[in-house]
Amino acid sequence: MGSLKPDTAVSEAGARDRRNQDLPPLQAGRTALRLLGGGVLIGAVVLGLGWLLTKVSHHNAFLRADTHVERWLAAHRTPWLNHVTFIVTWLAETPTAIALAAVLFVGLRLWLHRWRESFIVLTALVGELLVFLMCTALIDRSRPPVRHLDHAPPTSSFPSGHTGAAVALYGSLAVILLIHSGRRGLTWPIAALLMLVPFAVAASRLYRGMHFPTDVAVGALNGTLWVFLAVSTLLPKAPTPPIEGSGGYKRPVVIRNPTKSDDPEALEAEVNSLLVASGLPPARWVDTTADDPGLGQTRQALADGADLILACGGDGTVPRA
Repeated sequence: MGSLKPDTAVSEAGARDRRNQDLPPLQAGRTALRLLGGGVLIGAVVLGLGWLLTKVSHHNAFLRADTHVERWLAAHRTPWLNHVTFIVTWLAETPTAIALAAVLFVGLRLWLHRWRESFIVLTALVGELLVFLMCTALIDRSRPPVRHLDHAPPTSSFPSGHTGAAVALYGSLAVILLIHSGRRGLTWPIAALLMLVPFAVAASRLYRGMHFPTDVAVGALNGTLWVFLAVSTLLPKAPTPPIEGSGGYKRPVVIRNPTKSDDPEALEAEVNSLLVASGLPPARWVDTTADDPGLGQTRQALADGADLILACGGDGTVPRA
């Protein structure tokens, strides 16, 4: 028989499917209460920061530096940057955000065959928007004293809605990709590009004279907190099975024929990683011998309290284990 090597692509897909099935069910009342309570807390934080900026410390050196940054950027505008920042700003404009959110809502459902991730994107975006609207209604902060390259809507400069929407939309998608695809293929580069979009949008809003640096910073905070709240509420981690000695699962045992693997250490590491990915502890490995091809080792493992035994060998090992 040839060397033993598990089919990692199939195994990892199976482990991922098991993790999806093992997600704890969501209770509608508790989920709504957590989102509502978290949203109120986020709103209080953002509103409190706005109050500090406009009522308590609106004449200090920190905010004078805020204005200095805007004036410096306005003095260094170029036609090329004017055009680029206009395009980047449209990545988080209201029509763009609505259209992209609709595509993601349907696309994530088709990809993952469930609604949780779709509602993560929707919750983060709508939650960020509600806090933004509340703060612009309650916090009166004029826009920077420079020429504005975009039409200024009748809302406060604080916080930046474009930046918050970019974090909520592109940030939540990046997190979902990393959760479900890990390090495979182009996942990391795509996630990194998605995470760079909010920075580009924030820089564009500053350059175009639409916000102070503190506006975009708090806008980014608003979006980030909503992404965290949506992911942690709608995609909670499944409980980890207890290990040996805690009254739950015992350590799995693998009965292995050492002559059937070209690299026993690599095989052991790979199987253990798949067990851990499936929510199980690493296995204890027991080798067969010429005198006992697996029966005695299996009996001993059962006597030791093992509740999961895997056979890893040829035709002699598998029937006896």
